[in-house]
Amino acid sequence: MKTRIKTILLLAMLALTFNGCEEPIDYRYADLPRPVECEGVDLALLHEALYSFQQDIGNAYNFRNFDPAEPLFVINGYRTFVHKGGLGEANYAEIASDHTWKIFEKLKDQPIWSKSEGYSHLDYKSPFVECVLSNIGNRDIQETMASLNEINSMSPKLMAEPLRRNINDVTQDPYMAMYVALDFFYQYLWDVEPIKFSADE
Repeated sequence: MKTRIKTILLLAMLALTFNGCEEPIDYRYADLPRPVECEGVDLALLHEALYSFQQDIGNAYNFRNFDPAEPLFVINGYRTFVHKGGLGEANYAEIASDHTWKIFEKLKDQPIWSKSEGYSHLDYKSPFVECVLSNIGNRDIQETMASLNEINSMSPKLMAEPLRRNINDVTQDPYMAMYVALDFFYQYLWDVEPIKFSADE
C-alpha cells in the first residue's frame, strides 16, 4: 500500500514538473481590445488567436505593401484569404507564423473542438461557438449559419461564398472575425504540419 502511494505521489510530482517546464506564451496582443464576450473559454487566449491570425493573413497577402498599422492591411488579408480559407485550399502551413502555432497548441485544449468526424474540427454546438455565431451582426449570415447548424450541415466550405460576399463586415464585427479565424483557419491547422521559423519570428 505504501509503495502504491509513493508511486502515485511520484507520478503527480513528475506531471507538475513537466507542466511547469512548458514554455509560456508571449501575449503580443494583450493590450488590444477583447470585444468577443462569450463564456466557456480562455478569452485572453482566444483574442490572442484572433489577432495573431489577422497579422498572419495580413503578412501573407500584403502584395501592395500596406502599412500593418493601416486598416487596409487586415481587410486586404481577409479579402484574399476568406474564400480559399473556407474551402480548405489556403496554404495554412506557410501563412501560420511560429507565434500562431504556439497559440494553436494551447487552443487545442479549449472546449470548442468536435471529437467526432464531421465537416469541421470546430464544435458548432459548444457554448462559446454558439455564442459567437448568434452574435454575428449580419442577419443573413447569422440566419444561414443557424439553419445549417440546425440540420447539422454547418461547414466552412458552405460558408466560404456567403462570407466572401460580405467580408467587408468583418472589420466591424468581431464575432464574424472570430468565426473566420476559428473555422476557416485554426480548424484546418489540426491537419497541417507546421513549418519551423527562425527564433525571432
